Amino acid sequence: MVRMEIACFLVIVFMACIYFSAKREQTKMHKVFSVLLIVSMIHLFFDGVTICTVNMLHEIPLWVNDFAHRVFIATMLLVFYLLYWYCVLLVEDDIKESLHISAFSTIVMLVSLAGILFLPIIYIETEKGNYSYGPVAYILYISVTIYLIQVFTLICKHWKYIHVKKKTVIGITMVAELFVLIYQAINPLALISGIGVMLVNLSLYLLMENPDIVLMKQIEKEKQKADEANAAKSSFLSHMSHEIRTPMNAIVGMTEILLRTDMSEEQKEYLNNIKSSGTALVSIINDILDISKIEAGKMELVEDVYDFKAMLNDIHMIIQNRIGEKNIELIYDIDESLPHRLYGDDVRIRQIIINLLNNAVKFTEKGFVKLAIANEIKNEEEVWIRISVSDSGQGIRKEDIQKLFHAFEQVDTKVNKGKEGTGLGLSISSELIRMMGGKLEVKSEYGKGSDFFFSIRQKLVSTELEKQEETDSESMNFIAPKAKILIVDDNEMNLKVAVGLLAPLQLQIDVAQSGKKALDMIQQKKYHMIFMDHMMPEMDGVETTLQIRQFSDSYYQKVPVIALTANAMKEAEKLFLESGMNGFVAKPIDMRQICKMIYKWLPEELLLQQENGDVHKNASLKKEKTAIPVLKGIDSEEGMKNTGSLEFYISLLGDFCKLIDVKTKEIEQYVKEKRIREYTIEVHALKSTSRMIGAMELGERFFDLEKLGNAGDMEAIRIETPKVLEQYQMYKDILKPYAVITAQEKNKVSEEDMIEYLNAMIEAAEECDIDTVDEIMKKLEECYLPDSCMTHMDKLRAYVVDFAIDEIVEVVEEMKRRMEKF
Repeated sequence: MVRMEIACFLVIVFMACIYFSAKREQTKMHKVFSVLLIVSMIHLFFDGVTICTVNMLHEIPLWVNDFAHRVFIATMLLVFYLLYWYCVLLVEDDIKESLHISAFSTIVMLVSLAGILFLPIIYIETEKGNYSYGPVAYILYISVTIYLIQVFTLICKHWKYIHVKKKTVIGITMVAELFVLIYQAINPLALISGIGVMLVNLSLYLLMENPDIVLMKQIEKEKQKADEANAAKSSFLSHMSHEIRTPMNAIVGMTEILLRTDMSEEQKEYLNNIKSSGTALVSIINDILDISKIEAGKMELVEDVYDFKAMLNDIHMIIQNRIGEKNIELIYDIDESLPHRLYGDDVRIRQIIINLLNNAVKFTEKGFVKLAIANEIKNEEEVWIRISVSDSGQGIRKEDIQKLFHAFEQVDTKVNKGKEGTGLGLSISSELIRMMGGKLEVKSEYGKGSDFFFSIRQKLVSTELEKQEETDSESMNFIAPKAKILIVDDNEMNLKVAVGLLAPLQLQIDVAQSGKKALDMIQQKKYHMIFMDHMMPEMDGVETTLQIRQFSDSYYQKVPVIALTANAMKEAEKLFLESGMNGFVAKPIDMRQICKMIYKWLPEELLLQQENGDVHKNASLKKEKTAIPVLKGIDSEEGMKNTGSLEFYISLLGDFCKLIDVKTKEIEQYVKEKRIREYTIEVHALKSTSRMIGAMELGERFFDLEKLGNAGDMEAIRIETPKVLEQYQMYKDILKPYAVITAQEKNKVSEEDMIEYLNAMIEAAEECDIDTVDEIMKKLEECYLPDSCMTHMDKLRAYVVDFAIDEIVEVVEEMKRRMEKF
């Protein structure tokens, strides 16, 4: 038996030598396993010693035998205590939550150690051999059983979160020790506890602590860090894209407004150049700064009919401005046989050519930059275009050519120091060309110049495509007075905007403020089309659409359902289509987008073409007598664009103000109660309504909170929410003039008339008659009320804007009671 203990001891010593010689991260798990190895070696050493001393009871002093046995049993206890601790750490690593070892297990260990030190040990002598027994042995069996039960309970509690490999490791150790424990209790002379200890250490080492396995874990962690860094970079680029896009959109929009005024031809030419360059720059920014799309494999081409020559004119103006005062000749060699109208992604092609020309101008101080475009192959359906950009600039070293197409990397940095650029242009261009079926290639001689060239395939414009273009024009020039439309949105302001924008189309519009209400309404009335908000409490737009599609009548499978959403990412679009929706319109709503969607999905017999031009243009060009308000923190031009008319915009400013206190309290309550889903839906809605009225910065702050809600980051939510709500509250003073009618404007009415108004509001609210509730609210706003009702009036304003039926009824009932007392 001594030989077996020596063998087990040597195995653990060999294992320890390898383990301690390898460099590894000093984690808690590593430290616990290190102590386990050391304690196991001590245990096996004294295991061998006790086998000798117990069989020489009459030859050696009793205290020597007694000391060896107590150390042997105490280390056995520590082995199981450390094994339990190690298992806790294994599970912690998977569930990402701190568990800590239970105080009970530590108490068991301390009490058992005291018993092992002070209780008597009984030695049994037999013809086959001697062994130790008595109270100390019983304590060991009991404590080991407790630790094994704790491990078993731990695994059962967190079973579904634990990695399969860890389940295997813990299972092997538990089975091995149970077998040894039971066998040893039945056959005291077997003396095989050393095998159990050796198997525990060996299984943990081979499956969890082996240097190769640890290395793989470290590689996985580093990969995760790299992925997180890449995600952070993508998030940064996306944010930067928005920050640059916002002022650029303002530049382009203001230029468009100026072009409608009287001015000289020279001024118009300058403004057209600004508009053309700005529009192209916005397109480039949108794509260049979204490199994350390429890295995630989500970049897509958006093909349509375009004018190739017109695109080249835009490019010419941009590059001519880029050259500025440089002594560079811009040369064009354009094949005259190229078709004027093609079908493809002209935004991407323009982006590629501008990237290449920009680089050529940037790295050329004098000489020429040349754009050559040739018609290579042509048949009835498509044309292959060869595009080349060459220059007489500084050229590229041979060893640097392969680096050109790596994102965020520039070559020859010493020579190019001070030249601006992100290093994204060539990387994106190369990928876009690949998606179009070509390959970006380069020839260069250092000090003499470079030539970048590629060939792409474009479709020729067919009769069918020309008809489609005509249809796009028609889609902005119709009315549909017999079309029944349902708009579903939990936010009253969103509903008002949608109804207001669609007013020129003369549609029959109903609204619903929840998915459940929408389900009731479509079973009572057959709508021709449904616009469905995405994020709503209780039942969101996706769930509601799935329910609609499950109704048995064929109408419910065919009725067009269009998502109205601020979440216009590709993943969201895929989710909408999978749920049975037919498309989506992004918020803030663009009139052209929503008109095209209505024109596409409404039955043809409901569409009446107009002869007076573009409905959207006619509506947006109406002259307003009142000046557009100038408000701190609000882009009123943007708000006007989103809402369609000044009168409607002013009413929305008032609605936004009335909701501030109620929404603030709701959000604070959600944070307090950790109701993440409701919190996320609420800040998502406020993001949308803030942007709708032109409070763009506030909208971005709410968007940041929405991202925290989607990530479930409660700690960050607690820290950031009060800051955003403080900014939100500041808009009360800014918008207060639009929310309340002054005292001088109010009318005195009798108590009977006031009670009549309140009763009518209760009735309208219970019947979900939004229009009547709004009308009565306007009448109440014009009336004097007793001071005792003023606080309730503030609440009522907010509830009416949010169309919270139960709350409206409750507040109005209380106002009636106070009026009767008054």
